Amino acid sequence: MRKDIQMQLRRALRWPPLHFALVGGLLFAGKAALTGGPRAGEERPRVELTDRRVRVLVAQEARRIGRSPDPATVRVLVDRFVEEDILYREALRRGLATDNPAVLGRLRQKLEFLDDEHADGMEDAAVLREAAGLGLADDDVVLRNMFVRNMRLLLEREADRPPTETELESHLQRRADEFRTPARVSWRHAVLANTDRVEARHDAAETLLDRLRSEGLPPERAAALGDPFAGGHAFRGMTRRQIETRFGSEFADAVLALPEGRWSDPIASPFGLHLVWVERHDPERLPSLDEVRDRVILSWRHERREAHLAQAITDLRARYDVIVEDGSTTGAHSG
Repeated sequence: MRKDIQMQLRRALRWPPLHFALVGGLLFAGKAALTGGPRAGEERPRVELTDRRVRVLVAQEARRIGRSPDPATVRVLVDRFVEEDILYREALRRGLATDNPAVLGRLRQKLEFLDDEHADGMEDAAVLREAAGLGLADDDVVLRNMFVRNMRLLLEREADRPPTETELESHLQRRADEFRTPARVSWRHAVLANTDRVEARHDAAETLLDRLRSEGLPPERAAALGDPFAGGHAFRGMTRRQIETRFGSEFADAVLALPEGRWSDPIASPFGLHLVWVERHDPERLPSLDEVRDRVILSWRHERREAHLAQAITDLRARYDVIVEDGSTTGAHSG
């Protein structure tokens, strides 16, 4: 059965009028690409969604989320389908497959499956012509995704240009939360480890605190007067999140509120009681542009690409009529 189908396809593909039609179609597509779309009097391109297509989208989403999607979600699914279909068509119109080895390789495989002898050794241009005529990419999810992804990248990169200093400084100020460095604290501690005798531990902590304050011992010597602690006794430039992760939120709040240069009252953590000496507080601050220039450039470029892509997709959609099976039409022109 498969061999009969292959023989029929082979005869069709070798039929000269079909070759002429395919070449003519590709030349027409190339002309449309050069002129930027349909000319006056030409029919606008359409994206049509049948009721069956919408049901398929809904069923796929229901399997993904484990329940039937609500109407708002269905509208998002339909809108996404329309966007991707337009991007796919635009990718074909701009010839994005001509220099994409992955796309060419997959199209060649599909042609070889249909006709081994005819596809063997075929040039890339011939692969594209025959695949286009047979619509081999239209129902291939992998190929469509390749085209859509490449079209998105192309539209995004159309926005690329070097930023000005003014643009970077403005971006830094506008996105300050993205670049602001958190408050940090450097501190040391002496630890009285947890024991079954809670009262004795508290008494020992108070006794050690009196000695540290009265004798004025250097903070680096205090560790030896407490219990061993596997996590170390000196901590440099820790953020609240780092302290909280290791010692708990209440401990972090207490340490960040301590003044510099004096021993704290005992502070509890899951490990025991801590006598803490804060050496330095570094407040939250917004770095200068020179300090974070590379990060700001990446963020600025990403924001600019996203904005350009959104506008480009809006402009493309304005050139299409979107037809839903119930007869409703969206777009700049009613069909």
